[in-house]
Amino acid sequence: MLSAGVGLRSDGDGSCSLPSWRADACGSADRERAGVTGASSIVGRTAELALLRTALAAADSGRSQFVLLTAPAGMGKSTLVEAALSAVPHRLVRVLADPLESSTEYGALAQLAPVLSGAAAAPWPHLAAGAPVGASVLAVGAELVRVLGDLEPGRLLVLLVEDAQWLDGATAAAVQFAVRRLTVERALVVVTTRGGVRSVDLGWQRPSTAAGSGAAVELGPLTEDDVAELARRHHGRRLAPAAAARLAEQTGGHPLHARLIVETASWEQLSAVSGPLPLSRSLAGAIAASFEALSPAARSVVAAAAVVGRPVEIRMLQAVAGVADPTPVVEEAVAAGLLRETLTALGRTLGVPHPLIVTAVRDALEPAHRRAIEAAVLPFLSGETALRHRLGAVQGYDEALAVEATEAAAARELVGHLDGAIGLLLSAADISPDPELRARRFLRAVGLMATQGDIVRAFSCRADVLAAPPSSERTVVLAALTLLAGQLSAGRDLLAQARQELVETPDARLEASVSLLEATRKVLTGTDGMADVDGVLANPGAHPAWRQLARVLGAMSQMIAGRPEDAVAMVQVPPAVGGVLDSGDVPLLATRGGIRLWTGDDGAAAADLALVEQHIRAGRPVPALLALSLALIAEWRLLSGHWTESMATVELLLAVEEGDSRAVERPIVHAVAARVLAEHGQDERALEQLQAARAWTELLGSQTNRVYVAIAAAVQALLNGDPAAAAAELDAVERPEIQLRARERRLLRASALLAAGSPGPAARVAGDVVGHPGSVAAEALVVLAEATLAAGDLPDADAVLRSASSAIPADNAFLRAREAQVRGEMALRTGNVRAATAALTVARGLFAGIGAWPRVAQCENRLADLQSDRPPAGGPPLLSDRELEVARLVALGLSNGEAAARLYVSRKAIEFHLTNVYAKLGISSRRQLADRLQRLLGSPTGR
Repeated sequence: MLSAGVGLRSDGDGSCSLPSWRADACGSADRERAGVTGASSIVGRTAELALLRTALAAADSGRSQFVLLTAPAGMGKSTLVEAALSAVPHRLVRVLADPLESSTEYGALAQLAPVLSGAAAAPWPHLAAGAPVGASVLAVGAELVRVLGDLEPGRLLVLLVEDAQWLDGATAAAVQFAVRRLTVERALVVVTTRGGVRSVDLGWQRPSTAAGSGAAVELGPLTEDDVAELARRHHGRRLAPAAAARLAEQTGGHPLHARLIVETASWEQLSAVSGPLPLSRSLAGAIAASFEALSPAARSVVAAAAVVGRPVEIRMLQAVAGVADPTPVVEEAVAAGLLRETLTALGRTLGVPHPLIVTAVRDALEPAHRRAIEAAVLPFLSGETALRHRLGAVQGYDEALAVEATEAAAARELVGHLDGAIGLLLSAADISPDPELRARRFLRAVGLMATQGDIVRAFSCRADVLAAPPSSERTVVLAALTLLAGQLSAGRDLLAQARQELVETPDARLEASVSLLEATRKVLTGTDGMADVDGVLANPGAHPAWRQLARVLGAMSQMIAGRPEDAVAMVQVPPAVGGVLDSGDVPLLATRGGIRLWTGDDGAAAADLALVEQHIRAGRPVPALLALSLALIAEWRLLSGHWTESMATVELLLAVEEGDSRAVERPIVHAVAARVLAEHGQDERALEQLQAARAWTELLGSQTNRVYVAIAAAVQALLNGDPAAAAAELDAVERPEIQLRARERRLLRASALLAAGSPGPAARVAGDVVGHPGSVAAEALVVLAEATLAAGDLPDADAVLRSASSAIPADNAFLRAREAQVRGEMALRTGNVRAATAALTVARGLFAGIGAWPRVAQCENRLADLQSDRPPAGGPPLLSDRELEVARLVALGLSNGEAAARLYVSRKAIEFHLTNVYAKLGISSRRQLADRLQRLLGSPTGR
């Protein structure tokens, strides 16, 4: 008989089994059990159990934790988690992934609705309503953060996500985003998985290695001592070492298999030291033997449950199995461990408790019997769920079903749901009887992986792509994989080969793909790709998303050629209707905003990027280039002097880039993050991001990427007091053909010359930038004044600084601080220590207000030189960047909930940081906070 022990889900306390999110319906969601109940059901796993309990204790103390638990099916993941949870009072919310929903957008998160519908649902409009189809990962992930922090803030909440290898990509990305945003919540997130090669599967690794908040557990087979202990618990006697070795060897140390044998064999059979064990050495055979031992009626119900593959209402199984009275047969199957009954918010459901049992029972069925069950099940299913069910159950080849799946994939691809399209195409390929059609469908799936940016998964298919029959589709896919690997010359040759093949067998879709790949290659190599961009735009076979990407590539190509007006024209979008932007226009508008930012058109750049930011914050989807859009927003905020917003955007960017950015975005994404972090004094994180930017630029070495890396590296070098290194970084991209962000690079060079003790050359270089539009030119006036002062020309320096004061926007706190800093140095030249102290104190406060801590240190060092003690009392205590963000929002009048939504964190996190802010500032109310920020930082916003 199967037992709810190792490898099977069990509550261990005699209450109804609660395998999911709907635990509240049974009234046992709290799981407040004694510490020994769950632990007694497992053997071995001492270290793993201790690690989980350590994570639980840390989470219970208010330090959110994440644990990734990886193992093949049947290795006891669920039982280990339950044993750990038995030790601590908690609220459990469980999400069980279903392979039939693996490409249904947010399908798994629909399981949260019954829990949240019984709570105050206002903070969770997406999750409380079911699967939040069409919502962005950011919006859904932010709601998950608030669920974990605020659903029941006074107690530990555990989110258990089981079988994550079956999660749809949107759900996995949203959970990963939420994990990265957790900080001070009393929350533990546990994800169990068998692994995988999708980006979202690999995305669990990063949070599991985060120091102080992440852990990874990989379950291996049971040892000889473990199986001996398993036998002792059941038979009351301990096996001899040789007999234990035999049991471990013949079961492979598989917990479920070992338990099956221990519970069905006699002691004499177990204690023998040679020969086969009484049940088949195959786990499937052991499960099949237990299945065959059931009564015919019980077998019918279990068979129906296995074919359905997920928990369903009892009356559905009753109808499918043709059983008049289900009660006795359900009790028999549950007692055998082949079925699990659950009381949920929707009534009683039945399901097979483990995927290994599902597979074994399905395999034990005669094909005709299985097809009959499939036919009986289908009337209860609809839409894509029915289609996926049929795909999973098909025996052999079925071209009609393959065509249906291919058409469904095309519909998903058209609306941008590439995960679903890939899964359907792979399923269609598996059941295609014609080798040519099978290859075509497989290759199209791999091509979509490359389009989606799922590089690891696409590369894992490379051997199968090479083994496919020669075709133009195969050549195009190989070209895409080659370009993604950074092999640009080889990619060029493959694209030329594809063009030749398409002359003989024309295909508009493939021709558009070749043009798009060629445009990408040319932008990466700094050559003109406009002809290829035009080829995509003129091709009726081009996917709408390809047309958008082609326009972005065209804009970059025009910028490389030094034609910014033409670049802006490439990414024109219709006016937003009622302030609402069409999702497909977001990448275009973000690119246009970036181009305007680079050319000094600050006002137009702000209008574009503010609209993109508004779209993202509204929770609307961004079909492509989300990470790049966020990077450009962060850069705009930095250059406009709104550094707290810039830092908040970078933190958001870093929370999404792992699972959401394509390879082509990563150099710029990491370079922007490196610069912003460096400006905020987070040197280690800045260096990590710069190294990542360099690594990706080695792979994708476009002019744009190299310029971004050079600027980020030069800024870091200047802040670290190494002007020679900064100059070297800028020299690497100082060529006539590289015009991108030339004025900003010259401004940095002027700063490096000034820091190196060459004020004359610094003044000349800065003077070249003066007179152009934008904040860069305003900062150039400050640097010119500083260089002129260093050269000893006080009157001219004063005149230039007055011009700078007129040019600096009123809300650019950074430039106002720089102006005050130079004003202080100018007062020192005249011997006016009091005026110098006043100006440097103002600069220090403004720098502190935006979190520019390296520059705060510069001001403090100068002030320390002017007086025997530290700066006068009344300067703001050092708030962390997050504390500064929270203080600014609250001072503006936002409630804790509104501030939480703005920062993509929980209300609990806002309360935590606000408490720290009050303590550091010595205040006790929001009014005092606004007054204090107004007095100390120059404005209640800290700008």
